[in-house]
Amino acid sequence: MIKVYRFDKDGYFLRDEMVFEDPKNPSRPMLPLDCTEEAPNIEKGYFARYVNGSWTNEKIPTTCDEAISMGFTCISNSPEVHNLLKKTVIESLVQADSEHFKTVVDSNFNMSIEAIPELTEEEKKAKLASELRAKRDAELDATDFYLMPDYPISGSDLTLIQKYRQELRDLPQQEGFPYVDFPVNPLTPKVEE
Repeated sequence: MIKVYRFDKDGYFLRDEMVFEDPKNPSRPMLPLDCTEEAPNIEKGYFARYVNGSWTNEKIPTTCDEAISMGFTCISNSPEVHNLLKKTVIESLVQADSEHFKTVVDSNFNMSIEAIPELTEEEKKAKLASELRAKRDAELDATDFYLMPDYPISGSDLTLIQKYRQELRDLPQQEGFPYVDFPVNPLTPKVEE
């Protein structure tokens, strides 16, 4: 038995394995076409690839910008081992900076990384307005219980919470909205510093 190193159709290292010697020529293994006797020198942060009869190392990108500049892609629906490794790299890089990058898949199922364009000032304003409305709606829902007829609340606290809820409802009409201060619930316990 002789140790050989198997690679995929694109030359990327898959695994080492043992093959039988050729009975007609015992000094030569029965070497499959996708194997070599030459061991790859796999460096950390690189893929080993068999190209033109020898192993090379191909850098694995460590940032989305680097992946984009390298043209780093994979086939999104391919079960091949190396392809799945590349897909994992793409997904982890985007997950680490999903605010600025996203994965895209074209009509040929090629997956790559793309920068998310910066929002215009108008888009930023609309996004902030939407976020403030959602926060306001959640806060109104969260303070509904204070108005229940059987909720034990003092008259002065009820007046404070009613005023607070009105400030929440009036928030979008404030001058300068959405660049305004969000009202503070007067019944929230203060945390001592």
